[in-house]
Amino acid sequence: PSFHRSLTSLDANHSVITRRSPFIPGVWNLLETPASEHIWPKSAYGSDGYIHVVNHHTDGILSTPTQLSYMRWWVDDEGGLVPAMRNDEPRLMSNALMNVSSDIATNRDGSKVAVGACVDRNRTEGERFLDGHGNWNNDVYVWQSSNSGSTFNSPINVSDFIGTFETPSPDTLFANGDTMRAYTDCSLLFDDRDRLHVAFTAANFDYLRGEKYYESRIFHWMLDDEGNQVWTMINHQPFNGQPEKWGRTTDRPSLYFDDDTGILWCVMEAVDAGAKGYDYGRSTGLANTDILISASPPGEYNGLLWTRPVNVTNTAYSLADGAPVGFSRSETDVSVAIDSDGDFLHLFYMLDLDAGCAVQGEGVMTDNPMVYHRVSKQGLLQQFEDAGQWVQNYPLHVNQYGFWEDPGEWKWEEHGGFFTTNRVKDGDITVTMHTQTPDIAAEGGVASAKVSIRNNTDDEYSDLDFWAMVNYPTGEQRGPVLSFEADIIPKWFTPNLLLNQVVPASAPYGRYHYSLFIGTYPDDIIASDEFMFTKLPGDGVGELAEFDPSDWPVYMNPIVSEPDAEIVEDLQPQGFTFSEAWPNPFNPTTTLQLHLPMRSHVRMAVFDLMGRQVQELSNGIVQSGTHSYTVDGTGLASGMYFVRATIENQGTFHRKLVLMK
Repeated sequence: PSFHRSLTSLDANHSVITRRSPFIPGVWNLLETPASEHIWPKSAYGSDGYIHVVNHHTDGILSTPTQLSYMRWWVDDEGGLVPAMRNDEPRLMSNALMNVSSDIATNRDGSKVAVGACVDRNRTEGERFLDGHGNWNNDVYVWQSSNSGSTFNSPINVSDFIGTFETPSPDTLFANGDTMRAYTDCSLLFDDRDRLHVAFTAANFDYLRGEKYYESRIFHWMLDDEGNQVWTMINHQPFNGQPEKWGRTTDRPSLYFDDDTGILWCVMEAVDAGAKGYDYGRSTGLANTDILISASPPGEYNGLLWTRPVNVTNTAYSLADGAPVGFSRSETDVSVAIDSDGDFLHLFYMLDLDAGCAVQGEGVMTDNPMVYHRVSKQGLLQQFEDAGQWVQNYPLHVNQYGFWEDPGEWKWEEHGGFFTTNRVKDGDITVTMHTQTPDIAAEGGVASAKVSIRNNTDDEYSDLDFWAMVNYPTGEQRGPVLSFEADIIPKWFTPNLLLNQVVPASAPYGRYHYSLFIGTYPDDIIASDEFMFTKLPGDGVGELAEFDPSDWPVYMNPIVSEPDAEIVEDLQPQGFTFSEAWPNPFNPTTTLQLHLPMRSHVRMAVFDLMGRQVQELSNGIVQSGTHSYTVDGTGLASGMYFVRATIENQGTFHRKLVLMK
């Protein structure tokens, strides 16, 4: 955790990074960022052992531009935290902030770091709005590092707003340039391909008339495959009640990428006066806010298509004259856990019992609960399917630069729904890999990945070669470490094949690229993908390694495709199947695959020979399609176990497992 504090009312605030003591139960070690008056820290942990923190440095005067500073810490061999900066001092990123908007993110292996914040255009563009410095007229800037925060590149202007023209007449609207500006938040996230995603709030804005507005939109930014900036709208909330001073009609986006499904999620808040218009604080007249969730499908349209958001709190006050103090239900300042893998999204937010910000003179100071909220992903996906609506994009820029237009014209049926969007071109075979273990110990271990293979063509491929190569940290390619043949039938898709690659202790430490190829070995490649893992350094381990393929055994689920299999056009399985576990015997994990022809309730659990349940794999509604379930025997004793699965409209099935340690 990170936070700022002031020991007394006369002391400056300090940003604090904390870590639980590895030696004393219940004790936390606190380390303060050097120098005074650092507030509103955000932190991110890289799997390479660095903790990255970004702060706002104000010198105690909030009416003047503030500084954005970066600091990183290292977890030492004894589990303690030590500064990992030159001179042990924070690095100045910008001195042109008028807000507390920063965010920070790392990629899976910690090698990439991104810092973002809203930067005052008065300082960067000389665009003086109203009385000068303010928190209305901002761009979103992002700084990136490719060496774990040692150095940062020059910032990218992520919003890249077009400013005003010198002569307002005869067309004042045109002379205004862009009529939106970024306001006081941004969310940064790396996906499993190390592509950076940014979400931010853009409020309506009229520079020449000196007008600022509370109506806002949330936009998503990324670079396409050619390196061009692309903006797509996630949500628009028309004015529907006055938000607090530090809020907009929709704001506070928080991003999460699901490694298992490839779905990009965005959680946000929006004002909503309710059907009767009574959902506001009586003492302030300010509208209460709700929590909304949208999602972008995996594959080709990831980050481009967004579902109409679902309101997951919907706590509208229904009596006339608004909610009295203590009865408002205004959910605000939401964040989603970046490790929400599994069946649920994990949210955290404040429940404001009197709408508004009391320290800004809005309403009464109340003791507000902090809420943990677990939301079912399957439930959200079903609501998306029931609504059947994509958010139609809106140009961020007046000249429509970077504006993405959907070839399906934002019609749900044109893409066949959420999971069946046309993610590959006709004639393609594709393979995708998602890493499960980004770090391997110095003593060696197993690098795991989930592999998905798709044939979207009407062609059958016989005796295709599958092989894998390993690129060492030095750049040398070794292998193949995996080699087999398989048949691929028309209109066929198999997701989440488990690949376990043994990495020996003799392997050099550093970052590895692991590539899987499909085609005719070695040069005719028709599909490929890669994942990355890092072998951690150790005392004299793996520094003078010689490659020996026998030291790199690999285990992967068999690829089974029956020539007469019936595959529907949207690549969903036509019939019901429940596979045997593979590998079996296993240590420590094994996987079972379930093919559902329709949405069904699935209860699946693991039992020992005494009939005691030792793991629950599923207990709820599961969508049609192919699903993988992993049994983890890490905490179990060697021996025989059974998986019992009860599937709605199908019956009860058993699978025998043998755990050998």
